Amino acid sequence: MNFELGVTMATLWKILIAFLKVGCFAYGGGPSMVPLIQQEAVEENGWYTNQEFADLLGMGNALPGPIATKLSAAIGYKAAGVPGAVVATTATVLPSAIVLLFLVLFAAHFKDHPRVAGAMRGVRPTVVALMVVVAWDLRRGSFPAWPSYVIFAGSLLVGLLTPLHPAVPIIAGALLGAFFL
Repeated sequence: MNFELGVTMATLWKILIAFLKVGCFAYGGGPSMVPLIQQEAVEENGWYTNQEFADLLGMGNALPGPIATKLSAAIGYKAAGVPGAVVATTATVLPSAIVLLFLVLFAAHFKDHPRVAGAMRGVRPTVVALMVVVAWDLRRGSFPAWPSYVIFAGSLLVGLLTPLHPAVPIIAGALLGAFFL
């Protein structure tokens, strides 16, 4: 079966398999998927060169949203147009979506069981701890000069003491950084 622009079913299968592997074997969220996506797009299938992938990664990080789906969509599009973008993005998120569906069904069925309730109470502080670890790791490159500490403190105070939307300190930080960093 042929699609628009000469895209073949074989190409779409290749994209499907490549991004299902990414979705199944990358553990830890979007950024942990990047090396696997690079392996599939550059080394395994030759859809991008290393330089093109680095450029794509830079552009993708400048845009809002999860990096794995942005990379998958762009790579799928380059390899096979719109059908490739749809297949790559779907294949990237499908494994997690299936696992999440089963977890939701399990949680809904057993939500009142004392062990499940205890497990949820144990997961919450663990998630907070992991977010603190990520924040601690990010701090290394986040404070290039003393004005960045002022931006951090101001953003923290706005977040803790006002009902403003989180986008307000983010936009303010971007503007302050543009002029003072």
